[in-house]
Amino acid sequence: MCPTRWVVRARALNALLVHYESVSEALDALADESGPAGAKAEGLLCKLRSFESLLYLTVAYKVFSLVEQLATALQSKSMTLSGARESVSRVAAIL
Repeated sequence: MCPTRWVVRARALNALLVHYESVSEALDALADESGPAGAKAEGLLCKLRSFESLLYLTVAYKVFSLVEQLATALQSKSMTLSGARESVSRVAAIL
């Protein structure tokens, strides 16, 4: 089954967290360039290096990971209505 588009964000967020240093270094190198590309890279780098950004990325990854697991469970051929309600309740309690 094809994952729902908004659920696939967990993988993208995880990739950014895993490669945080590499992305930071690449933006740092691009920030040295003159012109709009360098200015944009410098702005992104400042945002990326802030505590709030790292916190929000981490929280968003955890939320989307739970939702992705729930979506997969709900799409199971063996899922029952009571099982679906239980799965949703568990995720809601965790959130």
